[in-house]
Amino acid sequence: MPIPTFLGTMTTLTHLNLSHVGFYGKIPHQIGNLSNLVYLDLSYAANGTIPSQIGNLSNLLYLDLRSYSHEPLFAKNVDWLSSLSKLEYLDLGGANLSKSFHWLHTLQALPSLMYLHLSQCTLPHHIQPSLLNFSSLLTLDLSYTFYSAAIYFVPNWIFGLRKLVSLQLRGNVIQGPIPDVDVNLQSNHFVGNLPPSIGSLAKLQSLQIRNNSLSGIFPASLKTNNQLISLDLGENNLSGTIPTWVGEKLLNMQILRLRSNTFSGHIPNEICHMSLLQVLDLAQNNLSGNIPSCFNHLNAMTLMNKSTDSLIYCIAPNNTDPKLGYNSIVSVLLWLKGRGDEYKNFLGLVTSIDLSNNKLLGQIPGEITDLSGLMFLNLSHNQLNGHIPQSIGNMGSLLSIDLSRNQLSGEIPPTISKLTFLSMLDLSYNHLKGKIPTGTQLQTFDTSNFIGNNLCGPPLPINCSSNGKIHSYDHNGKVSHRHGVNWFFVSMTFGFVVGFWIVIAPLFICRSWRNISNTLGFARSIVLRLDISRLPAKSIIPEKAGKVYDPPAPFAHFMGILKYVRLLIQFVFVEPDTLIGHGPTKAPLVLCSNTTVTFQFWI
Repeated sequence: MPIPTFLGTMTTLTHLNLSHVGFYGKIPHQIGNLSNLVYLDLSYAANGTIPSQIGNLSNLLYLDLRSYSHEPLFAKNVDWLSSLSKLEYLDLGGANLSKSFHWLHTLQALPSLMYLHLSQCTLPHHIQPSLLNFSSLLTLDLSYTFYSAAIYFVPNWIFGLRKLVSLQLRGNVIQGPIPDVDVNLQSNHFVGNLPPSIGSLAKLQSLQIRNNSLSGIFPASLKTNNQLISLDLGENNLSGTIPTWVGEKLLNMQILRLRSNTFSGHIPNEICHMSLLQVLDLAQNNLSGNIPSCFNHLNAMTLMNKSTDSLIYCIAPNNTDPKLGYNSIVSVLLWLKGRGDEYKNFLGLVTSIDLSNNKLLGQIPGEITDLSGLMFLNLSHNQLNGHIPQSIGNMGSLLSIDLSRNQLSGEIPPTISKLTFLSMLDLSYNHLKGKIPTGTQLQTFDTSNFIGNNLCGPPLPINCSSNGKIHSYDHNGKVSHRHGVNWFFVSMTFGFVVGFWIVIAPLFICRSWRNISNTLGFARSIVLRLDISRLPAKSIIPEKAGKVYDPPAPFAHFMGILKYVRLLIQFVFVEPDTLIGHGPTKAPLVLCSNTTVTFQFWI
């Protein structure tokens, strides 16, 4: 549905939001008649060319014209913005500004502009001034931008933005040194160390430089950034130990993500001083030692102190209300339940500890079970031993537990059945034993989550007896021990032997039956191939191969042979014309080779 032109007649409007409600089309130039507008949101509702009449809305504080990157808004120039002197928030994400060569000069002159979002824009490339005003700018988002001529460095003018609270340059192909500003530079090609001058950014609240090639030790320059609430240095090549001052200086930290580096040494106990910490991700490093027993001091992970706000904001210094919409919202990539997802809209509700894929030793501290608000716990792929804490049932908010591939022993605590919100549980490849506790959730998990232990009971197909021995059931529902005699196969073998000789024996004893068989034309032979390759040296079988012998009538020697035969290979019925012998009354014995004896009987 196109944006209606009659909106231009509603001159008393102060707020207009048409985003995500079904409108889509060109922006009518009549919208410039709404001179009282202070809030205009046409995000993902417009295409075509941005009308210059928007410049008539001199009272605008908030303007969002974000468009789809495959069908972007186009601006011949942005000179119309210069009359919006009260504008505080501007989002032109996805727009094609390739012909707006003076966009930067125009924007930097807006005295009230605090939040500028240009992600996925196509920007012109020309020589930029080294220093711009941007006297009020707090947030700048240039993520996934395209330049009409590619650049591979951070534009110089960004280095002068000293008032920034958040800078996002993720998803570009920027190389070289890191600018001395508050940054979100994830998924670029930065190398080397963090610059020491980054510590001069006293207002820095969010620093995200994941997925680059940073090296060196944990940057000591961050000591002075005591306003940090989110720090993401994941997927780099940082090494050394995690310094103790992290927990002593960065007390406002809510997100600490250091996964996929090469940090070594112990987890410092001082991290427990971060009472606001909601997400602790130290996975895929070389950390050793014990898990700190003071984790119960992480108060934000307890039910009593857990956040009820779904968003985490970088709050502007002069804005005491984070819900006005102007503040930068923190997002972070989290690996939960075995998959990585970008969390933003619900990040404030997430509580997680991930220490997986390290070299941690010792027992799981019982104090960790005091974290009644913790939702995700991953301690897999370590060298933890001892028992699972008996009080694990106190962690009633847990949605996911992964303790796989450790050296945990003992039984699974019965209290684990109290975790009614649990949707993932992996205890595989430990030394656990005994019966899996019965609970609402536990029996619904896949058997692969319990393998590699000595466990029994549902969902495993192994049942537990009352004395603790592991039993299994046969097809009739009877209990049979793993190492007992299977009487079904014994009786089947005995029945076959008895039945066979009941049929065959009369044919040897009664000559008239054999004559009847010949008369009816049912002549067959029974060839018994017996492997006697390992018969004793003094065998009753003659050693001269190929000579024909008549077997004795009572078959005594035949029974003696059976005593030494290692394996009965097969019974084969063949046609009479294939028999070897001297006549219908003969039953010759032919030694066909030195390893096989063949009895042929004319029946």
